[in-house]
Amino acid sequence: MKNNLNNSYLKVIAGYISEMYLPSISAMEIFEIASTLEQTSMQDIFEKIYIIYKNDIKVPKNDYLNMINKIYFYLADNNISVFEEDLDNKKVLSLINNEIRQKDCYLFEKITYPLFLFTKNLYFELIKNGAQKVYFFSREGQFMKKIFEAFQEQMCGPKVKTEYLYVSRASTFLGTLNSIDKENFQALFNQYPKMSIKTFLQNLDFTDDEITNLNKKIDLDFCLKIENIQKSEALKKVKSDKTFVELYNTKRKNAKNSFIKYLSSFGEDYQKELYVVDVGWKGTIQNNLQKILTKTKIHGYYLGLVHYDKIEDYEFKNSCLFEYSIENKTNNGILYNSNRSIFEVLLSADHGSTKNYEIHNDKAVPVLNNQVKEQELYVEKIKPIQENIYEKFVKISEILKYGYFDKMYVEKLMNKQFFKLMFKPSKAEVNEYNSFYHFENFGVMNYSRFNTAKKVTLKQKIKNYRHFRTFIQNDDSWQYLKLHNNKMVLGKIVLYFYKKARFKKMGVI
Repeated sequence: MKNNLNNSYLKVIAGYISEMYLPSISAMEIFEIASTLEQTSMQDIFEKIYIIYKNDIKVPKNDYLNMINKIYFYLADNNISVFEEDLDNKKVLSLINNEIRQKDCYLFEKITYPLFLFTKNLYFELIKNGAQKVYFFSREGQFMKKIFEAFQEQMCGPKVKTEYLYVSRASTFLGTLNSIDKENFQALFNQYPKMSIKTFLQNLDFTDDEITNLNKKIDLDFCLKIENIQKSEALKKVKSDKTFVELYNTKRKNAKNSFIKYLSSFGEDYQKELYVVDVGWKGTIQNNLQKILTKTKIHGYYLGLVHYDKIEDYEFKNSCLFEYSIENKTNNGILYNSNRSIFEVLLSADHGSTKNYEIHNDKAVPVLNNQVKEQELYVEKIKPIQENIYEKFVKISEILKYGYFDKMYVEKLMNKQFFKLMFKPSKAEVNEYNSFYHFENFGVMNYSRFNTAKKVTLKQKIKNYRHFRTFIQNDDSWQYLKLHNNKMVLGKIVLYFYKKARFKKMGVI
């Protein structure tokens, strides 16, 4: 460099510029160009970089300069120590390759890599957009918050304050509803068209006693599952009942007010903007919050987004790992959409879902639906896996903390590990996954298991092979697991080599 400016700081900032503004250009390339510039200050260099890449940097010049200068002054004012040996691309890639080449020591170890990519992208998105505070939604957000804090602790740039928000579709749905004459419950029935009156009332936070008393007044079988409940005579009858309407109005108003009171306990800064994080896939909770907090601009960040709804619903939603839709299947989206449930299961929390919020001593307190079987699953199986993932995550973050490495190479390397988990898992991982179960706390209110194993006749197996493509693509289940549970050994081999060739051609792995 034709000046005596701090090379180490410039390399670190090149990493920030690459991640935040120039995703297809490496930090090394940015630094190499910067090192040829004859300038008198860092600020001159930052401005020159903007001019060189102005067609690729999609933000106004002042916004870019303000953010990059903020990062630089954070480094300088805090006298952050940066060691040149940690900014050696060859050394960094050697270390990360060694880490990846080590034999897996525990089940689902490879899930660490997509979680790292997600967390890295989340951090840079929040910094770029000037977020001061970010809320992680329960329950998947509990572990996501933990690894995010570990990641940003390693970073030598600005930090974002983190909060954990007890929230769920159930706890926010009721507060979005209109008066009974204007409400069609479309958000509920679109996803769950078949349910009983009892389940419908449970989704509106009616207690068992309230449901029993209401059933005494209304001559219906509340436990009978109705094929299309939205257009049923049974629902019309319930909606026209005076007792139901009075309870319904009280509950929806209380739900909205108590949630706002709960959110206010974190401070009043949410009233203008709110930055939230969740696992995905549609951002329903964000939609609910936006209906409750009509004047607040809510920015959602997700591990993945799956588009099946109106595209405008995704205007303020950002995917930090993958995006998938019928019309637009991104390369990463096709890979990571192979089994979204694995993220939900392995990101479980040590508590139940949030039912609602109760007021105690003028304070809103989350009420949790703690299920014994869920807690047993977490303590016995999920928690040990998370502890191992966290340990490996910290190691990876330590190696890659400065962002001065070939990020496209590293991303492919990490994608490949997830590919192996999806299409060539260990027998122990398959057996363990088959033992997992999930409680659906909104809509249908029941347990579901991932184990679909059943006795398969030779005739059925031949039919499955004859219609192989249809067989593995007719639902959202994990394709490998489906083949395994249907005793289709040859199918697993075919799937592996087909997917490997496809993802290599696409440049994903």
